[in-house]
Amino acid sequence: TEYIYGQVHKKGEKSEEILKVEIPNLIRTITFPKNMKWGGKNLKSARPIRWIVSMLDSKIVEFPFEGIPVGNVTRGHRFLGSSHIEIDHVDNYEELLKENFVILDQKKRLEIIKINAKKEAKALGGEIKEDKDLLDELTYINEYPTPIVGNVKEEYLEL
Repeated sequence: TEYIYGQVHKKGEKSEEILKVEIPNLIRTITFPKNMKWGGKNLKSARPIRWIVSMLDSKIVEFPFEGIPVGNVTRGHRFLGSSHIEIDHVDNYEELLKENFVILDQKKRLEIIKINAKKEAKALGGEIKEDKDLLDELTYINEYPTPIVGNVKEEYLEL
């Protein structure tokens, strides 16, 4: 019996080059129960995508994507934060957003809502009746949840 042995060295691609191809593909596969198209783009999403932050450590991973800006610049809260936040490294992304009134982590947003709503209710001598569906909705429609206490005039409560 004869045997032959060979060793093949195939150089892998750089991570950046793989990401340039795969990120656009991944974005296109994200689906929502209700999608929309906008601005003549061939993309469907729950909300219009205005910009994309795409980085590998401190390096920008650029790729063409429907004419949408791709880079290391994002925005904070519409009214409270900066409209131009430059990300120097992905490790700083979450903190830079927090400094600009955007809580990136949905679990943290949920906890903020629960804790502060209970605190406000207790201050008024009440308590919160937890509603999972409402909590889920509030968690995902808020960037920087802040409970507000208000009241409705009695005349508007009559049928």
